[in-house]
Amino acid sequence: MVIFLLHFNRDNKHFYIQIFNNNEDIMMKSNVLRSWLILMVAMLALTLGPITASHAEGESDKNKAQNIVVHLGQATNDLHSAHMALRIGTNLLQHRAKVTLFLDREGVRLADSRIPWENLTWAGNNIADEFDEFVNTGGKVLVCPGCAADAGITASDLRPGATLGNSDSVAKTLLRADKIIDY
Repeated sequence: MVIFLLHFNRDNKHFYIQIFNNNEDIMMKSNVLRSWLILMVAMLALTLGPITASHAEGESDKNKAQNIVVHLGQATNDLHSAHMALRIGTNLLQHRAKVTLFLDREGVRLADSRIPWENLTWAGNNIADEFDEFVNTGGKVLVCPGCAADAGITASDLRPGATLGNSDSVAKTLLRADKIIDY
């Protein structure tokens, strides 16, 4: 068992630290005590400094809205994936994320206004209503230009809220993403 006692001698104005370690009495004068205390404070600062810095970075990251891309490569041929992409996207928007729904391959058909989406449902959920809710909550819909062309979809065919991308907008969207969720 170790016991520390701090003494102040008024006559010679020195601090003493007395350490009892298993009945051994060790005395240190103020010079040694001062050095020992400086060393302990330095070690504590070096230990806690990185912890508080990383904590502060974490706090600022929490306050920053994340850029999320929800990638959807299927739509009419996989209504479950379309439903899930729209639901998770809307949920993330409601938690202050910035969400872009990126449609490619068969997923571009989700943005095609010529398809009667109001007739298509998954598990009782209307896909057209989910698309509109995603857009009205602040979600962006970016359509792959090559895939849209392959599907015969032009900019004038897109549902309100969808944008026909170009190579630059697709690259910027994907490179700025903090996370990409794939359906």
